[in-house]
Amino acid sequence: MKSNRIMPKHTLILYLLGALLLCLPLTTTAQTADAQFERQMQAQAEPMHFVSLLFLRNPTVKTSQYQPAISLFYTSEEKDFRINAYPGTISRAIRYDGPNEFVLFDKQFNEEGEEVRIPKVRIDLGPPGLKMVVLTTNSEDKLLGKVIRTDERSFPENTVRIFNFCAQPVKAEVQNVAKDIPKMGLDDFQVKMDGPRAMVGFTVVAYDDGEGYLVARKPIGMSNGSRKFIVLFPNPKKPDRLTYTNLSIN
Repeated sequence: MKSNRIMPKHTLILYLLGALLLCLPLTTTAQTADAQFERQMQAQAEPMHFVSLLFLRNPTVKTSQYQPAISLFYTSEEKDFRINAYPGTISRAIRYDGPNEFVLFDKQFNEEGEEVRIPKVRIDLGPPGLKMVVLTTNSEDKLLGKVIRTDERSFPENTVRIFNFCAQPVKAEVQNVAKDIPKMGLDDFQVKMDGPRAMVGFTVVAYDDGEGYLVARKPIGMSNGSRKFIVLFPNPKKPDRLTYTNLSIN
């Protein structure tokens, strides 16, 4: 015959208190995990810098002509990282969490064996977003940098952006639209796309002491929704003449 004994009141209270104490660590852990997750989501939601590098050799500087690439460091989230940039190509995009002044530096050891940071270039990135830093050297072989925003708001799809990274003014024409671009200036050309792909007319004339010469006259292929970034820079074989590189921005 089963017993129908009722648990004494004090025993029931102790039982409930014990169950509550067992639940407290779990509740605290869950609350801590929720708080950590919320902080992570807030950090991800904050605007960030995403930076890629484009290195262009300066043909007037002999020491730069034989430099296959630049390999420097930057600091993000209080940690040092290395980034490489090869001439005429865009580096991988890096997520940068730090001050707006983006510093690329080298590392060396002094006579005491201590590691020393040597800043090579300081670049003001401006507001957060996706951007490209174009690097080159001056006549003293000092590294120089210029920031170009490449986010979709400032660089929309079906656009050809031409950056005149030299000391000669140019006249550029894309799809029968012509614009004057000053030295170290840039301009955008909106392209009309009637299908998934198109060959877009592209012509550039540069001016050396007022005398014009042809830099490029050839169509460039574009896919609907794509973006083209064309950089004009001094020709390594003829420093007083320009050449260009044609880059796709995804």
